[in-house]
Amino acid sequence: MNSYKTPLPITGIVTVVPSGLPAFTSTINIYNEILVPYNTETTIISYTVPTSHTVYITGFNGSGDTVGEFYVKIAGTTVSYSRSSASNPSCSEDYFEAPITAAPGQTITISTITYENASTHTMRATLKAGFI
Repeated sequence: MNSYKTPLPITGIVTVVPSGLPAFTSTINIYNEILVPYNTETTIISYTVPTSHTVYITGFNGSGDTVGEFYVKIAGTTVSYSRSSASNPSCSEDYFEAPITAAPGQTITISTITYENASTHTMRATLKAGFI
């Protein structure tokens, strides 16, 4: 006897929504680049959540002309961290399966710090999110 079940036939349109990802009414894709001094944590992006929405961070990218540590913070608390390297100069984090939530009025920041050559470096970041 077969231990599997016969699949049901599906007709019409089927919408598949990945688990953890809400249906957004709008999306956010913010990019910025900035000169970052040596050994000084510097904010690249700052976004304040509108008072009428909740924001779901779905990911971020960080890169620059040197190795950097990247911090995603909500209301000053680090909620995610990633580091680029000489062999991989860009870092990327994806939270589609479990978005990071920021409440109305909270500020989301992406900051970086570099430790190379005691000079300034151009560092870049992109914040990807959606809100309902």
